[in-house]
Parts: sequence; structure tokens; C-alpha cells
Amino acid sequence: MSELEHCRMAYKGNINGLKEKIDSNQIEDLIRKRDQSGRTVLHWACVGGRKEVVDFLVGNYNLDLDDQDETGWTPLMISSSVGSLPLVKFFLEKDCDPNKGNVNMQRPLHYACSKNHPAIVKELVEKGADCNLSDRYGHTPLHRAASKGNIKIIEMLCGDFKASVNRADIEGSTPLHFACEEERIEACKVLLKYGANPNYKNKEEKTPIDISNGGLLNLIK
Repeated sequence: MSELEHCRMAYKGNINGLKEKIDSNQIEDLIRKRDQSGRTVLHWACVGGRKEVVDFLVGNYNLDLDDQDETGWTPLMISSSVGSLPLVKFFLEKDCDPNKGNVNMQRPLHYACSKNHPAIVKELVEKGADCNLSDRYGHTPLHRAASKGNIKIIEMLCGDFKASVNRADIEGSTPLHFACEEERIEACKVLLKYGANPNYKNKEEKTPIDISNGGLLNLIK
């Protein structure tokens, strides 16, 4: 939680208290003041999913809507992670960059996929998010969805948006490796349907079959 009172107000949706706090201080300094995580009041409004606070801030002050905290998180990225579709739509309509990455080069789509927010995944990709961009570890959004077993998102990425089903990370592992490692059998079924290669070897010379404890082998017999 933020050390700054006005950021905590934004997180909790206390818009009246926030207005009073702003009115009693130097507005520009307070609105742009950063806390211990490099976050401003706008970031914290997004953490709380408080669109009414975001509307107030953006409607009254000239803010950088792609502003990054100290680890590179933008308001759009935060909104995608917490699952606020209204905020995601708002920032995309304001032309915020859906492919802007944080310090680990993870994008809003990575978090929407791992947190299982299919409506946000759809919104991001339709507004320009690249579903094949990888983070610093080589993980694509599909790796994230496969690891978590988020079936609807896997179907969406592979079927609707033609994500690369056999893209390997820096260790040579594909989304199917991830699904097998976490024993996500239903996810394996969907990935195989879209052409995932069960014989693809990673840098340890292991295929998805090798790490599947027999589950995948039973699927492809």
C-alpha cells in the first residue's frame, strides 16, 4: 500500500476526500508526487479499479496516461492485471500503448492472460496488442495462459488471434511444455488441437511428453 494518503484515498475510491486533499495543497505537486514504488495517484486509482477517480483526475489535470512506475507498470497494465474492463477500454480509447512493457518486458496482455481476464484479452488484441510479443524470459501471453490452464484464453489466442503455438522461450520450452509441467490436461488438449508439437525438445532435450507424467502421452495415442 502507498505511503501517501492521497494515493490511498484514490485506491479506496474516496473521491471526496481526494478532492479536499488536492484543494488544500499545491495541485500540480500532489497529483504528480510519487510514492515509494514510483506510483502516482493515477496508478493507485487503477490498482483499486476506481474509474470514477480516474475520470476525475484525467478530466481535470494534464496527465501522462502511459506513465510508468519504478518497475515500468503503466495505468493500462495495472488495469489489465486487476481485471477492470471499463478502465482498460478507457485507456485504449485514449490511445495508450497496449504493447508498452515493464522492466521485464511484460505487457498488459501477459497479465490479462495469467489472471484469466478473457474480455480484456479480446479488447487488448483488437486494439493492437501483439499476442506474440515475448518478455525477457521469452514467455508469450500464450505461455502464461497455458501455465495457468486458462482454457478460454488459450482458445481465443490460438483460434481467433492466431498466436504462435510452438513459440519457445529462452529455455526452449513451448506453451505445451508449460501446460504439461503444471498438469493442465485440458489446456494440453486445446494446444494440441491447434498444432502444438508434443515432440518439441527444449534446451534440456525434454519434450512435453517427457515432463507430462504420462498424461500427454495418453492424449496423443
